[in-house]
Amino acid sequence: VSVSLGDTARFLFGGTRRRDPVEALMLESGDAFVFGGPARLRFLSTLTQDPATIAEKFQRMAHINQVLRRFVKTKAKWEMYEQAQRRRLLFGLVSTPEDIAKNPQLQHRRWLTPVEHPELGATLEYPGPPYRLSETPWAIRRRPPAVGEHQKEVLEEAAS
Repeated sequence: VSVSLGDTARFLFGGTRRRDPVEALMLESGDAFVFGGPARLRFLSTLTQDPATIAEKFQRMAHINQVLRRFVKTKAKWEMYEQAQRRRLLFGLVSTPEDIAKNPQLQHRRWLTPVEHPELGATLEYPGPPYRLSETPWAIRRRPPAVGEHQKEVLEEAAS
């Protein structure tokens, strides 16, 4: 949802690629522009109609930012995330490693991938596939090399 909170502005609604044609929509104070689905992936921008009002708009946006920060501080980040998802709003979290490990969606998708580390006598979990393809499935086949593990082979190959 985009809401115009002040002067008339030209809202630029582009395509999914930067070179796609742009539609310009005029928004008046109080107008709301709602879009969803694939439209959320389009490039968006606004242009002010009156450059003399830019300083005032920055002050207004600073106030809006303060109000939003006070509101967000009253909510847990997962609550904000889940409420935004229910409303189909674009919202993301800045996650800690613990957040990622406990993320219900990632757990459901079995995203974290166990990788054996015989040298440690342990199995560690690594970030999983960025996508899933049926014909060519993504996989971690082994642990990453230790520092210097392939140094001899690399140097011999470079010397030849």
